[in-house]
Order: sequence, then C-alpha cells, then structure tokens
Amino acid sequence: MQALLTQTRMFALEFSLLAVLVLGSFPSYAGDVQKSIRRIGLDLSADKLVFNRAGTQLFIASREAQVLTLLDIKEGKRLYNLELDYPPSNIAVGPEDRFAYIVGSALRKGQGGRLTQFDPMKLRSKTMFFFEPMSLPNVAVGPNNQIYISNRDSRTLVLIEENQFFGEEVGFIMREQPHNIFLPLGPGSAISPSMDENILFLSHANASVISVVNTKDGALLQKIGWEGKGGGTRSTPLAQAVVYDAGSGKSTLYIGPPLANGRK
Repeated sequence: MQALLTQTRMFALEFSLLAVLVLGSFPSYAGDVQKSIRRIGLDLSADKLVFNRAGTQLFIASREAQVLTLLDIKEGKRLYNLELDYPPSNIAVGPEDRFAYIVGSALRKGQGGRLTQFDPMKLRSKTMFFFEPMSLPNVAVGPNNQIYISNRDSRTLVLIEENQFFGEEVGFIMREQPHNIFLPLGPGSAISPSMDENILFLSHANASVISVVNTKDGALLQKIGWEGKGGGTRSTPLAQAVVYDAGSGKSTLYIGPPLANGRK
C-alpha cells in the first residue's frame, strides 16, 4: 500500500505531520487543519523526516526499504533515491545544507555501524564503516561541522570531523581512531550541540535525564532530570532540540519529557 506524507499550511506557515497531529488535538483548529492538508504519495515507509535548514527539501529515511529519499517541498517531487546497504536510523543536516548525514548499523552479524555523507547538490555519497556494531544510533551535526554519533548499546559518544570524508572513496573503513566521550549516565539517545560546540546536551535511552557534557574532555558538567509518580525517575527517553539566537549568541534548549497521563 502506498504511504502518504501529510503536510498542512496554516497562518502562512508549513507544518509536518507531527504538527498536524498536535494541532488536530485542539477542537477549535481541527476543521481548519483538515481543509488545508496536502498529501504526497510515497512508495516506501517514512521512518525519519528531516528538513534541510532552508526548508526547501525533505530527507526521508526508510528502514524497511533501506533508502534515503530526497524530496522537493514546493513541487512535492522526488529528486533522488539513495540506496543504502543498511537500515537508516537517523538523519542530520549540516551547516549551509552542504551535506546530510545518515547513520545506521549493518544487519549482517559481525558488521558494524555505518555513517553516510550525502551531497544533495551533486547527488553523491560516501559511507564510513565502523567495526563496532551500533543499536539504533543517532547523529547530530554542530555549527562547526563536527559530527556526533550515539549508540544505545554503548556508553560512548563518537565524534567525527567532516574532513575525515575528504579524499576517500565511495565506501571506506574508519582509519583514524575517533575521539570518544564516555557517558557516565548511560547510553546516549538524542544529541544537541551548543553553538560553539564546547558542550553537548544529550538525552539517554534508559533514563529521563539530560547530560550536559564538555566535548573537550568528556566531563559531565550538569544533569537535568524529572521525577515521575512516587518520586521515581521515569525511564522513557526524552525529545529535545536546541535553537540558536544569532543576535544574542545564546542557545535555548527545548525538552519534551513524556508523561504517563499525556500532559506536556
């Protein structure tokens, strides 16, 4: 059955499917949102959706099809399908929209993680192979092109430099030992670097806590957490995002702790 990507336009702003669901939960908006929905047909499942920073293109990762699809938002047109040899777990877009990074892990036993650098202008890609297996890895790219990879099976955060892809072939083995950061609070999940990339905000796969980590020496600077019912810390992972204010030079961290009763 053909999958459908849903968009909506409201108050001159475009929202993804997530925003449609949120707005749809408010009765006063439900009618207006329903009228403005536009559907784009896809012949694959859409597991991860990430916009480029200009908001003109959408990267769609399908774990089942092992494909990254590049979509033109204005035209609703598919520009390219990048076939992968692994199911992609997450996508991140670098500064100036030069590259998108796709991370995942090979299905075959004994093979490790994968990090693919994709150029949406030239429609070219390179894949870095890791010896270490990865479970549902996540990836983030900071403003200075530093690449961060978390692994739910490891208490280590991997840091990769963009220039490690330069001069390499389409597929290559990670030659240099990557800079690793040990995570004392457990395996990482979502990653959000600060503007200067001196610190990271990191949520965890097994605890409702945000680690504030120094990227230079891996020191835990602070931890931010919530308590659930009965005073116990909930184990559900958190959603997070960092917004940069170029005027003030400050970064604001937005955190979404899921609660059992559905409150926000």
